[in-house]
Amino acid sequence: KLGLLILGWYCSSAFHSNYSKKVLKEYKHPVTMTYIQFMSIAVYNLISHLLGFTKLKPISKYVIKQTLPICIFQIGGHLLNSYSLSLVSVNFVQTIKALSPLFTIGIYRIIYHEKYSKQTYLSLIPLICGVMLVCFNKSVFNILGFFCASLSCFVFASQNVFTKKVLSNYKSKAEKLDKFNVLFYFSLQAFILLTPWWLKVDGYNIIKNGLEIDDSVDKNKFLLNVFINTVLNFFQSCFAFTLIHCVNPVTYSITGLVKRIFVILVTITLFGDSVTFVQGIGITITFVGLFLYNNARNHD
Repeated sequence: KLGLLILGWYCSSAFHSNYSKKVLKEYKHPVTMTYIQFMSIAVYNLISHLLGFTKLKPISKYVIKQTLPICIFQIGGHLLNSYSLSLVSVNFVQTIKALSPLFTIGIYRIIYHEKYSKQTYLSLIPLICGVMLVCFNKSVFNILGFFCASLSCFVFASQNVFTKKVLSNYKSKAEKLDKFNVLFYFSLQAFILLTPWWLKVDGYNIIKNGLEIDDSVDKNKFLLNVFINTVLNFFQSCFAFTLIHCVNPVTYSITGLVKRIFVILVTITLFGDSVTFVQGIGITITFVGLFLYNNARNHD
């Protein structure tokens, strides 16, 4: 079951990333993209509840208190991720996100004063070197895209630390929030909190003039891609939060790192995302770094 869960997460994440890129190529509005994703997660969760597949708890101060911080992380992380995907390739973003062990170790070391082995610290060197080589190509390097991808990685690393505590920190079984309740309430809050900004940036213009897409773009196909993207986003979110609930933070971190490799390979083989020779070496070195980090963490 755990293997199928991980495989589902990998596949939904790979296709979601590439469909996000497809949509953002034709409609470069990352705020609207993020807004639709939060709205769709809340709607799909509500439909699942009405059909009897899941059971949502009534809204309360406790529920809001538990999910609001995750909501803030999600807004920041997804907005930055959408901005980075609108500027650089999926492979570039995923390779930058391979730096998540660096951020995770930094958070645990600074906030929780946890100590790590020498091998763990040494494994970060090829990770950093690999990412530097991927960024080496000036023709594809975008400083804003790099900054957004890096900051998104840091936000999600921080969120993963916090989410595990939320899903395990409850006084009684009645108070426990399962992954569907966490997903529904943080998405609903994110949708509400993001509405004023969305209206200011894109919303009023969309309401007034409709979707302003280039004439060369097939509008029906574009809307179909948006729909597929929302479904994939919902499934990858369900898989991710189920996995966080089932395994310890180290295991989740390692499976997340392998997912980066899977997404990059799918992007190259199925979606034809090209990489230069130097970038290929950088991605390979990053893979080696992830493997060394995995081994080091297993022996800690």
